[in-house]
Amino acid sequence: EPWFSLPGIPGYNCVGRIIQCGRNVTDYNEGDIVITCCPHTQYVKVNTKTDFCIKVKEGIDLKYATFVRMGSIAITSLRVSNIELGDFVCVIGLGIVGNLAAQFAKLQGGNVIGADLDEKRLILAEKCGVKSTRLFNTSIQDEVMQSTEVMKSSMEARFNTLIDASGSSQAIINSLPLVAKNGEVILLGTPRNKHTADVTQLLRSIHMDNRNITFKGANEWTY
Repeated sequence: EPWFSLPGIPGYNCVGRIIQCGRNVTDYNEGDIVITCCPHTQYVKVNTKTDFCIKVKEGIDLKYATFVRMGSIAITSLRVSNIELGDFVCVIGLGIVGNLAAQFAKLQGGNVIGADLDEKRLILAEKCGVKSTRLFNTSIQDEVMQSTEVMKSSMEARFNTLIDASGSSQAIINSLPLVAKNGEVILLGTPRNKHTADVTQLLRSIHMDNRNITFKGANEWTY
């Protein structure tokens, strides 16, 4: 992204070794492996009293330990949602967070489909047990509706919960026709790039036709 200058160390989530402890630190020792949040940097100073910092148990593969943070982000979508057994759920954006969110929604009992533009992400989602479809900006409704046998049973069906993990404002707006009456749109990804749209038309699509759609923020720090 434009704000990230190279060379640099990317990643806001890290598993690393403690190289030095402050004099008042008693619960951690130099050499301990911990998972923590961090800015995009190689070294980070952590306040063990207030910051997210957890020891990694011996024997755990460190590359798997990094998923703790990503899982805590993804599960926020579930915590704010009203997903019940049998609900139709669509997750837009199948990166690590979106993939995990789709798996969580499935464990909650939802009939879940994931949408993305990237073929590799779609294949990976399928391997994780999530039905997936390629997302086309011009025809998202037809593409998603026709991509799963669950939805084919009723072409009038819509998704009770739409989880956006892409952060794409355009994808969110284009997806509104997919949301069912009294459904919810959950903003798991942080909206980023500038997008120009008719706000009145957006609000009318929520308000009109007795659809009563609810928007919910799902920022991890809420919890």
